[in-house]
Amino acid sequence: MLCGRCRRFEADDKPNCVTSEGGPCSACKEREAICYQIAQLEELLAKLKAKHDAITATMNAIHDPFIHKLPTEISSHIFRLTLPTLSERENLEAIVNPQLSDRSSAEILRLGAVCRKWRQLAWATPDLWDTLYLRVGMWTKRSLAESLPDLVREWLERSRSLPLTIIFHHYLTSGSDSSDEDASEAGGHALEVAIRLVIDIFNLHSSRWRNLNLMTTQDMFGRFSGSVQPNQLLGLGLCRVESIHHRRQFPHFMMGSEFTPTHLTLGDFPLTSISIRWDNVTHLTLYDITGEDCVDVLERVPRLEYYNVFLLGRCEIRTPILHRRLRSLHLSSSNHIEDFLEAIHLPSLEEWSQDMETRPLPVATILSFFKRSGCCLKVLHLAGLNSHSKGLNTLLQAIPTLERIHLSFYYGFGVRPIMDDILARIFLPVPVSDSNLVEGPTIESFLPCLQFLECNTREQNAPVSWDCIPRLYHQGHRRSLMLKTIVSKSDISDETALQLLQLADEGCDFQIFDASIGGCFLKNARKRMREQGV
Repeated sequence: MLCGRCRRFEADDKPNCVTSEGGPCSACKEREAICYQIAQLEELLAKLKAKHDAITATMNAIHDPFIHKLPTEISSHIFRLTLPTLSERENLEAIVNPQLSDRSSAEILRLGAVCRKWRQLAWATPDLWDTLYLRVGMWTKRSLAESLPDLVREWLERSRSLPLTIIFHHYLTSGSDSSDEDASEAGGHALEVAIRLVIDIFNLHSSRWRNLNLMTTQDMFGRFSGSVQPNQLLGLGLCRVESIHHRRQFPHFMMGSEFTPTHLTLGDFPLTSISIRWDNVTHLTLYDITGEDCVDVLERVPRLEYYNVFLLGRCEIRTPILHRRLRSLHLSSSNHIEDFLEAIHLPSLEEWSQDMETRPLPVATILSFFKRSGCCLKVLHLAGLNSHSKGLNTLLQAIPTLERIHLSFYYGFGVRPIMDDILARIFLPVPVSDSNLVEGPTIESFLPCLQFLECNTREQNAPVSWDCIPRLYHQGHRRSLMLKTIVSKSDISDETALQLLQLADEGCDFQIFDASIGGCFLKNARKRMREQGV
């Protein structure tokens, strides 16, 4: 008979069943026996898993090709070589180019996830932990935000006493839904608390800061404190993120001692809001700074060599500023360029870079500036060009000292005639003068010093007519010119590709990226022809 006292219970519950015969029913007995078998199997499974893990560690020790066989110093050095690195200039430009900072943090953690031995070796290699890339925002999960301070503390402690590179970006954009407003508010509060604790941890290591790249709000900037050793901080990047509570207030970044960086980047960060010695700065990048400040700062930085500036407003300076040392100028905005160039003289300028997506190429303004400065330009970067960029030939003709040219067109349509004409003029041989003939006007070669020419379009269409390139190089006049561009397989015929391969074998230098399958186009073409028996 069925037990009236039996009830529905969980798997781990023991039945309280008594039949009229004084014992549990047959179903309860069978179930209890099954539960006992399950418990035994689970215990056996746990033992097998533990044995499996131990065998796996032994297998790693036997099969590992180098970590367990090489000295620790060599293995650690191999680990360091596997990590991507950023130059000091890239570390600072990460403020406006965030993808630059998404490089090495995940790679380090992957090394430690291979096996216990790799993890121990990675943790014991301080060089792997001297750079921290940290990006947080409203998308950051609450669980991660709560554990973030401990992770950062452990990360920096592993670097021991090495100089630190810290890139910390705090974004305010929110991806949360209005239906989950309470959860979003709780997560935002947890993130704010975590950020304050993380900054406190950064302050504990302030004496080791070597490169510091910060993007955060005005109130968070005020939490940074500590002392920086003289000449320790070489790279400094500060970018203010506007918050709702401090729209009209400016941040301050004042420490116990003056900074003496060589590389400095400021984004929407007033020059007066930072305690710094300007006489050591050699690389300067300014974003969202007034036009007057962009010019006035040149008087503060006598050793400046590289200047990247985004003009925010007009420059109304009557007396031009002379800077004798500046070699590289990058203009990220074409607005108000006339006023800016009228306010400066740069006789040592060798590299000119400009983005022109909002207006035509100001050829007359640029040439007038070059003439007044008396500079000898060697490198030219022009981005945002279009097929209607009039005066490009005129500009190039007026700068015969150019050694490297980088051209980037916004659209691919109509670019080929422009570039075909430029290449034809470059490869045009200069007639040899005859001393017996009556002297007349001489024909000057076009860009006689040019060694490198790069041309690309955003649409990745071929910017030149490739069937004409072999003929130009066969003339023998400018075979040393290095040509760099991006193409797809349909842009170059097999016949032209074969001719380019022959020229490459003869020493001509082509850097042609294959947009279709990646890698070098000529290497891919050579492999394809070998497979086809050509």
